Amino acid sequence: MDIDLMLALDAGNLRRFLKTAESLGLQPELPVRLSDLADEDKLHHWIENKHLLAFALRLPEASAPTVDILVQPKIGFEEAFTRRVDKELGGFKLSLASLDDLIALKTDTGRPHDVSDIEALRRLRELGAA
Repeated sequence: MDIDLMLALDAGNLRRFLKTAESLGLQPELPVRLSDLADEDKLHHWIENKHLLAFALRLPEASAPTVDILVQPKIGFEEAFTRRVDKELGGFKLSLASLDDLIALKTDTGRPHDVSDIEALRRLRELGAA
């Protein structure tokens, strides 16, 4: 299982995210430093030369879900944020991408599990889920 996060990638927000990720004990799956996510040159190199779609983080426990930070989503953060769906879970307010945006983000990624995710998301949309 993984959790996909779309972040505003401005310096201030990235700094706050990295501080939170570090306090939670999240570590990159790749042999790089967590702070490398905020290094524009490294990130650009990984996107262009390694075709990086997501910067994967996880807790040390093998059963922990992967937290994928979308590094170059097809939809801009601000645009997706205007169409977000707010939900409450366990007393926390969560801002979730709309079903249409989730489908768009998972389309043409080349990742096999995204194909089945798209199918499930389309069924949810047909059922009227928000």
